[in-house]
Amino acid sequence: MQNLRDLANAIRFLSVDMVNQANSGHPGAPLGLADVATVLFKNHLRFFANEPQWQNRDRFVLSNGHASALLYSLLYLTGYEDCSLDDLKNFRQIDSKTAGHPEYALLKGVETSTGPLGQGLANAVGMALGQKILKECAQEEVSLINHKTYVFVGDGCLEEGISYEATSLAGHHKLKDLIVLWDNNQITIDGPISLARSEDMHQRFESIGWKVLSCDGHDPEEIDSALQKAQHSDQPVFIDCRTIIAKGCPSLEGSEKAHGSPLGAEKRQEMAKNLKWENAPFEIPQTVLSAWREIGKQYKNEFISWKAQFDSSKIIKSFYNPSSSLDTQKDSLILLKQSKLKIKEEATRQTLKSFLDSIHLNRTVGGSADLTPSNNTQRENDLHYIHYGIREHAMGAIMNGLSLYGFTPYGGTFLVFSDYMKAPIRLASLMKIPTKFIFTHDSFWVGEDGPTHQPIEQIESLRMIPNLDVLRPADAIEAIECCELVFGDKYNPHALLLSRQKLPLLRKDISENKSAKGGYILQDSENPGIILMATGSEVSLAIEIAQTLKKSIRIVSMPCRELFDRQSESYKQSVLPQGVLTIAIEAGSPNGWYKYADHVFGLEDFGHSGKGEDVAEKMKFTAEYLKKEISRLLNFPY
Repeated sequence: MQNLRDLANAIRFLSVDMVNQANSGHPGAPLGLADVATVLFKNHLRFFANEPQWQNRDRFVLSNGHASALLYSLLYLTGYEDCSLDDLKNFRQIDSKTAGHPEYALLKGVETSTGPLGQGLANAVGMALGQKILKECAQEEVSLINHKTYVFVGDGCLEEGISYEATSLAGHHKLKDLIVLWDNNQITIDGPISLARSEDMHQRFESIGWKVLSCDGHDPEEIDSALQKAQHSDQPVFIDCRTIIAKGCPSLEGSEKAHGSPLGAEKRQEMAKNLKWENAPFEIPQTVLSAWREIGKQYKNEFISWKAQFDSSKIIKSFYNPSSSLDTQKDSLILLKQSKLKIKEEATRQTLKSFLDSIHLNRTVGGSADLTPSNNTQRENDLHYIHYGIREHAMGAIMNGLSLYGFTPYGGTFLVFSDYMKAPIRLASLMKIPTKFIFTHDSFWVGEDGPTHQPIEQIESLRMIPNLDVLRPADAIEAIECCELVFGDKYNPHALLLSRQKLPLLRKDISENKSAKGGYILQDSENPGIILMATGSEVSLAIEIAQTLKKSIRIVSMPCRELFDRQSESYKQSVLPQGVLTIAIEAGSPNGWYKYADHVFGLEDFGHSGKGEDVAEKMKFTAEYLKKEISRLLNFPY
């Protein structure tokens, strides 16, 4: 049997060689964690490198993603077919699969994109939560779901506030199949951890319902013993692995200088002498490589046995192989036509509730950050609704973990609090996973709570995120259409923005989902000389303005700019023809609208505390005021 030290040193030297060749990267953590990773992969992690998407595999999340060279070394050594030695040599290069921080979908062994610290840990909580929910649904097939989720974290992950939010929720839900291994090397970029942190990490995790274990992170027997104890816990497990950054390189051991700089040829030579490694860069002795490849296929027979049971299962197989994108027998427009949804003048957040109660959505899991009565995100008789508590940041990242596990999660909060969630929204968009972000109270019309709760720049800031469709419906019919678009797409993220206040019905025609075009002509006149374009509650404002201006005016509703941008040029020209004065109206930052409009009425300042209509008067955003401004713009007597 191959010596564990040789197996770990293969990780160490591949990691150092990658960083040296790229002249960029973070060698310290891979050197310090190599022993822990070796014991985990050899003795505990259940996976089969030839079947990287095995549904019952143990998940391995490298939350401290700067240690990516560690993960890439493991994928190559264990025999993942899409991670070659050439990929390791192209570390951190353009179009390389071995990116600076692990990126989901570039390599099949990468479970999630981890860069911003703490996100991977919260994603792992979502994966473990998804496993628990699936187990509760599996009934007699529960034996098909018996894996673990392992997470490597550093001090950076644990210092970020999201880690407390997410691990607190994990403790509350007793996610016993979640095991976190802490790279406790007492070093951050600035120097000793004592510069910024002094809390007792054991007491912290014990206080939120975790089982806490410890080991010497360079003693294989201690590491193995801790992992053995973790297997049978009825709580999530936190293992304090006491490690030394840059372990194996004597002149850098324990130094912050090893965190983010290549060792270089001289220190690699020093390290090779210290560890008795006589191999050239990227050269792994055949005996060592063969031993690692055996580790990569040690669960082959278990996979084959599991697959046979999976193929004859009903609940579990249907979860992973859904029959359609919108898991319902009737789409929302048919529900409208058959009056199963009572459409009326109401807040669009209320329409969301009606939609959720009227449609069956397989694999969909809802929740809210302690705003369920306001967001209306809970379905009737919902057995797996998640009360995230006042934890917006963790909610977003946990939902991403649920998406990565196979669910289509949605979670609600107020739009103004989307700023708390920007990192997970951005990562969902980067990974192109189907997390659904529901934001209610979408404008200053929330009123009395004041400017701290009145979104101004949030709508536009969400639209700036690539790959994210942002939908803001104007009435109940558009809200149903937007819900159909959001929940019918099992592959991409969305932000759905809904009103607190009641909105008038603006349409009767439900023959097609007009919101699917992103923007469409709501009202028209012969040879229109002006186009008023708006979203959400401001569409009714545009109609009110048009009714009293003695001009030929077209009203365009634009519930989703991203969808509109993807339409054909001919369609876009038919809605917004060149040469016609186009005016956009939205109760938010005006900047992005100049792509479509000649003039924009938006908001450049924060709101005020008072009733919604009084705030509108104060901010000069009423139909009366805007009519006067548009008249001046047109040199037209009002």
